[in-house]
Amino acid sequence: MLFVDYDNKYRLVLSAEWVAIPFDQEELGALVKELSKDNPQFEDAAAAFKNLDPDMFRLVALNQNPDYFQNGAAPNVTISAIDNDVLAAMPLSFVTGALEQSFKDGGTKVVTTGVNTIDNQHGVEVEFLEIEQEVNGIKIAQRVIVFQANKKLIMITFTSPESIKTDIFTSSDLTGGSIELFE
Repeated sequence: MLFVDYDNKYRLVLSAEWVAIPFDQEELGALVKELSKDNPQFEDAAAAFKNLDPDMFRLVALNQNPDYFQNGAAPNVTISAIDNDVLAAMPLSFVTGALEQSFKDGGTKVVTTGVNTIDNQHGVEVEFLEIEQEVNGIKIAQRVIVFQANKKLIMITFTSPESIKTDIFTSSDLTGGSIELFE
């Protein structure tokens, strides 16, 4: 699936197992009704994203593989555009370091150390960090990918139960490698 953020001037590719959740409530209802036919847990998972701010959150997508759903939750990816002049202008290694410290200060376990990059086929500087936490009794792993576009920090967060993170993080590497800036 090709995702284009015209406001922030970048595009990227998500693999086919991801389904974008529309921000429009009517479109969301129709999509959930259709996908819930094959996977009744899809409705509960999609409900968690129904009231997000579309100015900050550029995309929310759920992995549609029913084997990945656990306790009403599904692996998901969110893309947000953070309007912060400092984070948008500082070297990306500084940004990931600040994010790492913020997560630690909030009590979240940061799994990665140092600067972690994703090889991008378009020359875009892309870094990531990985965190773990427990939510509703499920150990959750997240890969947070960051890059800068159109004077904003773009953050792509892949969230997954710990037990399937290898599959989900492989998908995140492909997405990070596909990011392309445009004018």
